[in-house]
Amino acid sequence: MSKQQQQIDLLNRALDFVRQGKEIPTDWAKVIFPSEKREYELSYYGKQTAEAILADVDPVPLQEVSNFNTPADYEGWQNKLIFGDNLQVLKRLIEDKKNDKLKNADGTDGVRLVYIDPPFSTRKDFKVSGEDQKAYQDKVAGAEFLEWLRRRLILLKEVMADDGSIYVHLDYRKGHYVKVLLDEVFGEKNLRNEIIWCYTGPGSPGMKQFNRKHDVIYWYSKSDKWHFNSTDVRVPYKDENQSLRKAFASDGSWSDEDIAKMRERGRIPDDWWEFSVAARKRVDGIERTAYPTEKPQPLLERIIKASSGEGDIILDCFAGSGTSLFVAEKLNRRWISCDVGKLSVYTQQKRLLGMSEKQASPFTLYSSGLYDFAKIRELPRDDWRLFALQLFNCIDDQHKIKGFAFDGKREGQSVWIYDFHSTDAKITTETIDDMHARIGDSVDGDVFIAELHKRKFTAINQPRNSEDVNDGIEAVGFDFIQLPDLEFEIAAGKLHIKQFEGKTRNRGQDETHGWDSFSMLMINYSYDGEVFDLDEVKYAKDFNEQAVDFASDKITDRAMLIFLDKFGNEVRAIISKEDIK
Repeated sequence: MSKQQQQIDLLNRALDFVRQGKEIPTDWAKVIFPSEKREYELSYYGKQTAEAILADVDPVPLQEVSNFNTPADYEGWQNKLIFGDNLQVLKRLIEDKKNDKLKNADGTDGVRLVYIDPPFSTRKDFKVSGEDQKAYQDKVAGAEFLEWLRRRLILLKEVMADDGSIYVHLDYRKGHYVKVLLDEVFGEKNLRNEIIWCYTGPGSPGMKQFNRKHDVIYWYSKSDKWHFNSTDVRVPYKDENQSLRKAFASDGSWSDEDIAKMRERGRIPDDWWEFSVAARKRVDGIERTAYPTEKPQPLLERIIKASSGEGDIILDCFAGSGTSLFVAEKLNRRWISCDVGKLSVYTQQKRLLGMSEKQASPFTLYSSGLYDFAKIRELPRDDWRLFALQLFNCIDDQHKIKGFAFDGKREGQSVWIYDFHSTDAKITTETIDDMHARIGDSVDGDVFIAELHKRKFTAINQPRNSEDVNDGIEAVGFDFIQLPDLEFEIAAGKLHIKQFEGKTRNRGQDETHGWDSFSMLMINYSYDGEVFDLDEVKYAKDFNEQAVDFASDKITDRAMLIFLDKFGNEVRAIISKEDIK
C-alpha cells in the first residue's frame, strides 16, 4: 500500500471513529499529519503541529485599566504592562504586528529582543481535594510542561522581528529538553550562544553533591541576521600588559601604546558570566523588590545592550518582578511586559513609577482575558463592535445581506455583533426570527451572533504563598470581573477577615467559594488617592484563623488594601487610622 493510500485509509477509519464517539489513536496522527522532517526532535503525547497552535489560539483584546505618564496630546509609542495569560497576549501581538502596530523606532516590524525566564518545572506534586491524583502548577509536569512552553515559543517566533533574538533562561532540570525544542522552533543553526550564569551562595548542610550555582541562558536568533552590539558590552582585560602582548602577537611586536589602546577598548565577554544574585537586601546600591526569583539588573543590562538598540521593542512575557522592563526603560528601549500574576503586575508598576534615574516613559496597564464589563458597556457603539470582533476572533468586514447589516466574518461566515446600546436587554427568539425573515435563504452557511455573557473560563489562578508565585498555568478564553464578598476589621494589631467569598460561573451556574478562594492581601500604607503603590503582601498561608499581623502604625494618612481571590478578582478598601479599633 502506498503512503498516500495509507493516509486515505486512515482518514476514513478516523472519520468512523469520530462518528462513533471514539478517540482517534495517537499513532494514526503521525501518519495522517506527518511532522516536518528533522534529523531529531522530541516526541511526546499531545504534541501539536506549529500550524495547529497558531490556528487554535484566539487573539483576545486588551482592555485598558490605567494610563501613566502620558501627556494629553501624546500620540507616540505606548509601553505595555499586561495582566493575562501570555498565550493569548502573544497572539494579539502577532495580529498587531500584521496591522503595523508593533514597530521599533527605526520603523521595522516586530519585537527586536525577547527575554523569558519561564517556570523551571521544579515544583513538587501535590494532591487536590483529597483525591489520589497529582496536580501540577509551577511545573506542568513532563511532556505537558514541554508542550506548554513550546506553544509559547512558536508564538514568540512569529511576533519577533526578522533580525530579532530570544534569550531563554532555564536551570539544569529541564534545560536539556528545552534546548531541543528551541532547535526545532528556531533552527539549530540559529543558536548563537549557550550562556552560563554563575553565582555563589551557601549550600545546604550535609549535602552530598556539589553546590548547584549556575543557570543556563540559550540565545537564538530568528534568522541568519541578528544584532550584536559588541562595543556596548565589552569588559576590562584582567591580564597584565605582557600577557596581552603574548596573546595578540607571539613575537612580542605589540608596543606599549598598542596594549594601552587594546586595554582601553576592553574585550568581548566569554559565554560564562559572573553576576551576584538579586539579594533580598540592598547590598550594592541597587534596590531589590523581594519578589521571588528576581533576577539581577546587570544580567539583563548585558543582554539588552548586546541584542537591541535604543527605541527597539523588548518583550518579556514571564515578567515576574519586572527587571527586564525596568532595565529596558533605563536604557531607552520600548517594552512590553506580561504576567499572569497580579502581584507581579503591581510590583512592576511600583518599580516603574518609583524610578530614580528618570521618569518612566508613557505606559498603559492592560487586562487580557479578565474584563471589566462596566467599562465595556461605556464603550461607544463602534469601539464595542471592534472589541467584540477581537474577542470572538472575527475579521472586521462590514457588509449587508438584503439590507441587514453585518459586522464581520468568522471562518468565512457572516457575523452580527449584538448592540447592547439598543433598548433590548438581550437577544430573544424574536430577534432571530426578525433576522431570518429579512435575509431568508440568502446566506450560504451559518450566521454567527456575538453577545457578551458569562461563559466557562479557565481562571488565572493567583498564588496563596510565595512558593506559588511563579506557577506555570494556562488560562485561555475570557471572563468578567466578579468582585468577592468581603467583611473585615482591624483591631489590636491584627487584620481579621470575617467573610471572604470568591465567585465564578461554570457551565452556566454561579458558584461561590469560601476562604479557600482567598489568594493574598496587598497593602499600600501611604495611598495618594490615585495610584496603588505596593508596600507589602500577605499571602493566604500567612493568615492564622483568617487573621494576620497588621502594622497600622505605618499608615501615614490613608491606606489602600487589595484583597485578591485566586481567580484574579480583587476588591479594594481605603482605610484611615480612625477606622482601626
